[in-house]
Amino acid sequence: MATTERRPSVLTLALPHTPEAVGTARRAVRDVLRERGWPEELVENAMLVVSELVTNAVVHGLPPVELRMRVVSGFAVGRVIDRSPDLPVPVEADVGGEGGRGLAIVAAVAVGWGAHLLPERGGKAVWFEFRGPPDLAPAARPSLGLRLWGVPGFGGGPFRGDLNAPSFSSPFRWPA
Repeated sequence: MATTERRPSVLTLALPHTPEAVGTARRAVRDVLRERGWPEELVENAMLVVSELVTNAVVHGLPPVELRMRVVSGFAVGRVIDRSPDLPVPVEADVGGEGGRGLAIVAAVAVGWGAHLLPERGGKAVWFEFRGPPDLAPAARPSLGLRLWGVPGFGGGPFRGDLNAPSFSSPFRWPA
């Protein structure tokens, strides 16, 4: 029996610089991953990560905000882009306070994540990666084409990027 490899699902979403952007991004990620047959637990995890990153872009970044995600053969890689040149810096969450937990949640839930500047267009991209169920036909893991300086070791963890490190290429070539 011959199988054919599924084509990548690509999501490119311009988001308003308002709190409503978070819900829009969550629904779009949910729809793409469910269409690919991802288990609900992984869909929920991806939605949580995207919620945190879009919230950070809206609260701390500059417009416009954009979500890009590519799903191919058991992997989802995406990034949230905004025009602020300030890279995210994880902070110790205040036990009784609000906020400060977002990047810790991203590090705990995503397989990998990091951030880099986008000197060619201005601003930054905060990227994330998830492993999901493989498609029926095997395919090679997508080449990220980047140094994982934002993640110590494969598998995620606290952000320890060198803020003075040179930027690197995006995880994928995105359609225009």
